[in-house]
Amino acid sequence: MARPPRFRDEDLVEAARAVFLERGIRTTTAEVAARAGVSEGTLFKRFGSKAALLRAAATGCFGEGEAPLPSSDIPLNRERFEALLKQLDGNFARHVPMAAMSFTHLTSPEELPEALRGPRPRPLERIAALSTYFAAQVAAGHLAATTDTDVLARVISGALWQHRFFRFVFDPAQIPPFPVPRFLGALADQLWPGIAPPVPPTPNRRPAVKKSPQ
Repeated sequence: MARPPRFRDEDLVEAARAVFLERGIRTTTAEVAARAGVSEGTLFKRFGSKAALLRAAATGCFGEGEAPLPSSDIPLNRERFEALLKQLDGNFARHVPMAAMSFTHLTSPEELPEALRGPRPRPLERIAALSTYFAAQVAAGHLAATTDTDVLARVISGALWQHRFFRFVFDPAQIPPFPVPRFLGALADQLWPGIAPPVPPTPNRRPAVKKSPQ
């Protein structure tokens, strides 16, 4: 008699995460079960509830696989600033959907993934790290001395969060087309002039004196 197939919890969580990211808040346990190739009963036997399954799926979306911030020894310029926004957007594309569903479906703070609760939730740690990075750039003279690094970190995080949140919760037909590359480029264009370091003055050159013909 053939033994029934065995399913690892990690495989079920990965299937759930994929469906949650694709389908958002409308995801059903039946869809997750179909993706994982198991019955709904198996899901509930392993996790107990949809909320517990969501919490397990969300746990791996915060912090894992994120590229570290660039070295503060590398001076920022307009091109590198946009590249930084692109890197940050990649992180937001992964964790905004899961965070949005966590706050929507999990009814108490205790149910939230560990990365979203406690004295230092992961999103706030990320903002603090970004502010520290910008502060090092200011200290090195690579950003304007007047840059408020806390505000800059929050403005960037807020803009990227909202852009990804809208793309996640609204049907594409509901919002105007706004490709990510265009958004990131426009965001860099708006922010960079206010934080760019002053351009060193061009040394004054004495005009050449024409010699009168002898």
